[in-house]
Amino acid sequence: MKPGRLDPALEPAEAWRQAVAGECETALAWLAGGDKASPVRAVHQARRACKRLRALLRMAEPALGETAVEARRWVAVSARQLAPTRDATVRAATLAAVLAEYREVLAEAACAALEVTYAVEAPAELPPQARDDASATLEALTNLLDDSALRQLSRRSLLGGGRLAYRRARRSWRSVRKTRSPEAWHELRSAVQVHLNQLKGLRECTGGRFRARQRKLARLARLLGDAHDLWMLHVSLAEASEGSLGALLRPVLAAREHACYAAAADLAAELFARRPKAFEVRLEQAWVDASLAREAVIRDADGLAADA
Repeated sequence: MKPGRLDPALEPAEAWRQAVAGECETALAWLAGGDKASPVRAVHQARRACKRLRALLRMAEPALGETAVEARRWVAVSARQLAPTRDATVRAATLAAVLAEYREVLAEAACAALEVTYAVEAPAELPPQARDDASATLEALTNLLDDSALRQLSRRSLLGGGRLAYRRARRSWRSVRKTRSPEAWHELRSAVQVHLNQLKGLRECTGGRFRARQRKLARLARLLGDAHDLWMLHVSLAEASEGSLGALLRPVLAAREHACYAAAADLAAELFARRPKAFEVRLEQAWVDASLAREAVIRDADGLAADA
């Protein structure tokens, strides 16, 4: 079973506990540099593990309440410690991708100068503070995962967490439709990632029923991520002097950002058309159907063994 995924062969509480523990171990392994990955890659993978952890904790909030909320805050603190390195790397990569298309029509020296201005030197090692925060997060989550807390978890409560994540994403989309502000788009991106990671975590429990939705959510998340990266670069060029290459690139970045958001809006309108309760019913039915199918396979296997 992949880290972060609930094992359908286990009781829901134990499956959730193992999924959370697996993601904690994954994040710490990347931060420790066990596989000799570059610091940039290690930071990226550790942040991804933190995002999956937060999605699992949101799934448990109907049962664990403030305990899960507090644990999620701990994970968010660790992720923020890693953000500066990741953001700087993304900004440089976004600039390089944009310049690659315009290098033939722009002066090579100007392109090179701009790349140097926003170049990022990969850190030789991960910040010790980030490792310390990750250790603190694991300790906090370990305290969370005691038997008394887990007894409150059930399939019903986890389904409720899935409904809340869907409702948050749907409300974020409605907010985007009203304001179209960068803050609203960013909130939608965060909510979409939680919703997507929860469906990934429940993939085996739901028999893969939501694979098509996961693919669309992943595309939506990529579009929103690309738009966010373009916006970050756009902001960093805001003070470029008129007539400079940085100033000339601003409308290019704005046009690309707009195209990403337009495509994202079409997908979001499709993905969040249902009411939250209707989505929860669909999610529960998929879980029940998958459970019945597994039980049927087990009975058939037991019958074959008895006949032999």
